Amino acid sequence: MAYVIGVDVGGTNTDVAILHGQEVISWNKSHTTSDIVSGVIDSITQAIRKAVKNGHGGVVEKTVRVNIGTTQFINAVINCSGLEKVASIRLCGITSHSLPPFCEFPDDLKEQVAGGCYLVNGGFEYDGKVVTELDTDELIKVLNEIVLSGVKNVSVCGLFSPMNSVQEEAVGHIIKTMGLHGPPLGGARPPLVFKRPPLEKS
Repeated sequence: MAYVIGVDVGGTNTDVAILHGQEVISWNKSHTTSDIVSGVIDSITQAIRKAVKNGHGGVVEKTVRVNIGTTQFINAVINCSGLEKVASIRLCGITSHSLPPFCEFPDDLKEQVAGGCYLVNGGFEYDGKVVTELDTDELIKVLNEIVLSGVKNVSVCGLFSPMNSVQEEAVGHIIKTMGLHGPPLGGARPPLVFKRPPLEKS
């Protein structure tokens, strides 16, 4: 039977529970760290050690899902703190220009996260027809601008991409050839978000 790990990241503590079927076989509570990630990793590690000690030696190999719930994102947005700028690439061709990315963000939030918006060729209609084909030269020019601007995060969102992700995935491969990296392609639904390695600065 598979294992599922549940994580709740609060403002004070990070709680982890490991389930085997309907049974909680291990849990851990630790202080939430300022960077969030290290605290989550530590709490999961402690819970796994307890699970192994309790006779569940295959917990790592047989874990099929990790669910994480947190108020950190909401708090960061409300307080406009701890946020990073994101460049938004929308594959839209000649459509949707009247409502660009970030257009409805409050001014204080927009100032913190808006790293430039780029409306480029691509996208699909609701019936699956192509709005315009991708323009590789245009994309490379845009990506070079983003790299030179120092923005490390890129969001790629194509019109009606949940119906057909082929264009988003093609852009993802171009991004990776330019030294940016992100989550695995083919399953991330929308948008695809890529982060440039912090040591690669132009």
